[in-house]
Amino acid sequence: MGAIEALAASFALMLVGAALARLSVVSAVGWAEVEKLAYWALFPALLVASLVKAPPAGLEAVKLGAALVGGQVFAFALVWSFGRRRLSGPVLPSVVQGAIRYNTYIAFATALAAQGAAGLERLTPALAPLIIAANILSVGAHALALNGAALSGAGQGTPTSSPWLKALKELATNPLVLASLLGLTLNLTGLIPPGLVLRVLEALGGASLPLALLAVGAGLKLGAETLRDLPLILWTSLVKFLVWPAAAFALAWALGLGPEGRQLALLTAAAPTATASYVLARRLGGDARLMASLISAQTLLAAPVLFLLLSL
Repeated sequence: MGAIEALAASFALMLVGAALARLSVVSAVGWAEVEKLAYWALFPALLVASLVKAPPAGLEAVKLGAALVGGQVFAFALVWSFGRRRLSGPVLPSVVQGAIRYNTYIAFATALAAQGAAGLERLTPALAPLIIAANILSVGAHALALNGAALSGAGQGTPTSSPWLKALKELATNPLVLASLLGLTLNLTGLIPPGLVLRVLEALGGASLPLALLAVGAGLKLGAETLRDLPLILWTSLVKFLVWPAAAFALAWALGLGPEGRQLALLTAAAPTATASYVLARRLGGDARLMASLISAQTLLAAPVLFLLLSL
């Protein structure tokens, strides 16, 4: 199966999920539970199992991770410096997430489509620092943007919870961050879990991509509110699909990565924003409605963008 055909199969799974949701084969509550299962159990298991099986993280993984995180930080600085003067508190962190987060499921599917199992082995060690950086930047953006509102509420005698405390709690309990740290530790130390544990992790991880892609499709919602958000969607998507990928590719080139590494840097940075961004926005006080519009619009825009990049 060619790269474009393999990627098309992943997007077809999302369309199947969208059709099943419209036909009410699975209720909205059921899809939310599927997504929660993937987020809290299946995908963390895939991360740990993939990192355990991947070759020890070497110089190539360090360079790829540096290129991706460097491009991500550049995109964050651009959006933050522009947005803090123009956007209200809850809107800004949601726009930030739309620009700097990426859908790991689609990134994995794209790496598999482009380079097969070898692509997954190259990408997995680099994803651990990227996942950690994405969550630090995202929760930090919420804390910075909403700190003033929390202080204002406290001054009026209303009970408030510090955005910084919420941010630290979110990072300390984030399953993807914890799985990345555990998997990277096992990868670097060469420790291997007992055979039974590894088999369970592999079985859980194997179910993560198809279920997650179905859930992503089921969550797609475009309507009148999306049109209202169109200026923010277009601006954020410009950073997401052009600025971050270009910066990551340039850094990968400057760091001496080969064609495969440069391709993975470009494709991973161009994956649409993560569906988990909606959960984070809701938990930390961001604009969850805007976040839902950004996720849906970017997921649809990602198809032609990734197909174009794969054909280069």
